[in-house]
Amino acid sequence: MLNPFLLLFLPLALTPVLLHLITLYRTKTVELSTFRFLMDSYVRQRQRIRLLEYLVMLLRFLFVLLIVLALSRPVIERFGWLFGGHSGKDVTLIVDASASMNVQTGGESSLTRAKAVASTILDLLTDADHVTLIAAADRPKVIAQGYAGQKDALLAAVDALEPSAGDADLPLAIQQAVETPQRGPRSLYLLSDGQASTWRTLAGAPVLAAVDPATQVVLMNVGPTESVDNIGVVGQPPRALRPIVGLPVALTATVVNNHRDKAQTVPLSVIIGDQQVRQVSLSVEPGEELQHTPSYTPRHAGLLVGRFEVPHDSFPDDDAFAFCLNVQPKMNVLLVTPDDAGSKTPVDLYVRAALRSPLGAATGMLEEEKELAKAMELTSVKQSQASEAAIAAADVVLLLDTPMTKSLAGALGPFLARGGGLLVMPGPAVNPQDYQRFLLDPASDASHAGQRVVMHEPTGDPDNETTFTPIASVDLTHP
Repeated sequence: MLNPFLLLFLPLALTPVLLHLITLYRTKTVELSTFRFLMDSYVRQRQRIRLLEYLVMLLRFLFVLLIVLALSRPVIERFGWLFGGHSGKDVTLIVDASASMNVQTGGESSLTRAKAVASTILDLLTDADHVTLIAAADRPKVIAQGYAGQKDALLAAVDALEPSAGDADLPLAIQQAVETPQRGPRSLYLLSDGQASTWRTLAGAPVLAAVDPATQVVLMNVGPTESVDNIGVVGQPPRALRPIVGLPVALTATVVNNHRDKAQTVPLSVIIGDQQVRQVSLSVEPGEELQHTPSYTPRHAGLLVGRFEVPHDSFPDDDAFAFCLNVQPKMNVLLVTPDDAGSKTPVDLYVRAALRSPLGAATGMLEEEKELAKAMELTSVKQSQASEAAIAAADVVLLLDTPMTKSLAGALGPFLARGGGLLVMPGPAVNPQDYQRFLLDPASDASHAGQRVVMHEPTGDPDNETTFTPIASVDLTHP
């Protein structure tokens, strides 16, 4: 194999020929007296000198030719054993650095075996061999280059390899390998665990056509040496809504059985901080994704770090799923009552009793209802005291038989725009037209969904409970 660029200097080998022609000695005719014997001696001497000049020219020509060929680094592959010559090879090591390479069997991971194989390959190379080391992660990159004589630096790069969080991009890794300048006969080593998700990307990849047919491609399987039992918990992050002290938070964990033909029973733990708050045993069929929805009720405000966890197995990277809960203080409920109720009984009396009733109930109440009652701080104000600042400090506003005015609607507008909760309990003092004119019609956000909020005239007989429309149910898991 020759360097074609350096062969452009081959014409320099003709330099000695040109110098010979330029300096060629030409004889001159000299008129002398009779020196026949002297002339015969001169002719014989001149023939010997000319022969020596041609020999010198030939040696100069061969010397320049040898220099040019030596710089072009010829490799005599077929008869190298005869001449004893050797030129360095171009060796590329592509190491699969996908997440699956962290699977452990036989006391070591697939990546550890790949590092051992790469180290063995480096030991077998000569100092003249050039090595390129590529980490085939989700974003492949060349992590080391150099001659095999610099073995310490190459081994340090191999030892520093770490698995990525996703699959390996093998087409891009191979493309980087073929695009590097070739310094000799090329050998391409692929060290991988042979996972289908990684190798499926090579099917029909255009980069395969760019690989030189003369390139030696070696695939080495460093995958698991025994059957792998892997249970993973992938989970889902909590809904992007603020958890509140005393209110249950719905969490979602998804447990996956990656074994092909073996059902497994696994304990799923819910850990908040360093404390296990719940554990459930789940039976998962081969290849099944089983979803479990535990709930957790925070006891104090602040940032809580939690995780779902299954027992450690051959692939520890998916044995835990972490999440955070930014728990807010108790829910501030603002009860707004009319300035002139026209009755000696406080308008908010029955509402307060209803909201607090789960706390005093001995039986018949769900634990979630009691926690909901604990999570509320109740504050009552008259309509004239319901300023924009007072409403902004609340999480939920209850209008209890409160007439709607322009000023009250102006204070509620920014509160509702920020996502505040509003519960209207109309009574005899409420005029539906005022609600429609001041509060509902200007808030046109609901109209984009093809719906329009309307407050109708009251129906039913206040003195006949059979005409009432009851609340069917309350979903306590709804945010």
